[in-house]
Amino acid sequence: MKFQINEIAMDRGIKSDLQKVKEIEIDHQLKAIFFQGDQGGIKQYLETGEYRAYGSVAESVFNTHPDILDEEYIAFTEGVWDKLSIDESGIKAVALYSSTFNPKNKKFYENLNPGKHIILLMLDADKAGYWGTQRNGTHLQKRGFEVYVVKPKAGYKDFNEELLGEGKLCKEDLLSRKLRFTPHVPKVKTIKKKRIKGGQRSDSANLKSRLLPSDILGYFDCIEWDEATSTSADQYLMCSPFRDDNSPSFSVKDTFGDGICHDFGTGEYWDIFGLIEGFSGEKDFKKVIGIARNILKEWYGEK
Repeated sequence: MKFQINEIAMDRGIKSDLQKVKEIEIDHQLKAIFFQGDQGGIKQYLETGEYRAYGSVAESVFNTHPDILDEEYIAFTEGVWDKLSIDESGIKAVALYSSTFNPKNKKFYENLNPGKHIILLMLDADKAGYWGTQRNGTHLQKRGFEVYVVKPKAGYKDFNEELLGEGKLCKEDLLSRKLRFTPHVPKVKTIKKKRIKGGQRSDSANLKSRLLPSDILGYFDCIEWDEATSTSADQYLMCSPFRDDNSPSFSVKDTFGDGICHDFGTGEYWDIFGLIEGFSGEKDFKKVIGIARNILKEWYGEK
């Protein structure tokens, strides 16, 4: 039996004739993944809510508008139904598939223009959506974009729920609800312990006895650190800040001298200098030492 996409779409409040929508490819990097006929994986997603897709999801966005790069406002959503719901309002949207993506992997972003495009982050109203908004917004704001957040109305988890509950989504109403994106201010988990005076030791040994891994993570506004959970005394578990990590697998031993981080997913280890190099991209060890001194001064007023 042929899969009737329009019947399911109407149950979701989508009035567009989706049978006429074809797979769109803006260029070889912007392949739009879309359901067609009775393709099993996408059919399963639409019918049960489970996600299945074709192609490289890590580098793709779900897009059905060949002219989307001509728009002033571009909305980013998590799921396909949210994207189609926002389309109903007249705002053109793309779906990112998940709140856990790494924005740096999205090829679509490379085609956006800070002087032309205004970004509306319209992710789900839950914890995962919040952190997805933070990753997205921070990345785009650093690139010079004007970034806003639009949240579903109170009582709704996402914009498809709002469409079903309210009967329609209005472009003017959605734009009136936009708030300028504000980066998250992390709660720094700095463990207050007695500082060890450096004496005549080398700079690196001296700094290792005075800086904690948490000092580094807090200094670089690592949002994954703010979500870290304590597993034992001085030991924390978090998602890796250096790769896509959907389940926490990055261990932080937050102690002086031998404080170290271990990524169970890759087997890699970091001391405080490795963390600084990872976040700053600085390879010159003398400059890494200089950054470490600045961090020490920032948190403790020490030189």
